[in-house]
Amino acid sequence: MMLCTRLTNARFLTMDPDHPVAHDLGIWHGRIAGLDEAVSGLPAREVVDLQGATVLPGFIDSHVHLAWTGLKAASPSLAGAERIEDASPPSRTRSPARPSPARGSTSAATTSAPSAGT
Repeated sequence: MMLCTRLTNARFLTMDPDHPVAHDLGIWHGRIAGLDEAVSGLPAREVVDLQGATVLPGFIDSHVHLAWTGLKAASPSLAGAERIEDASPPSRTRSPARPSPARGSTSAATTSAPSAGT
């Protein structure tokens, strides 16, 4: 077997209690083929000397903190509510900085065309 890549001269933290640290790691077709003695004697297309670097396992963990923060911001909070009245919805008045669009218009940016007599 010829490895695609052998990473050598490193400190691989394996998270395996029976073999917590490895120094050589063999890769074959994108997968870890073995560690240390299992791969150190195998030929490889590429050998990469990591010069004593520590290598941690890849953590693939999709987090959605930002999405949850957005959802939370759009939801009412009852924190601090002590009475049922405290949980009533806020009034729906518009801020003076954002006036309502004119009735019948489709967009605040819509302008009317000049009339034929102008």
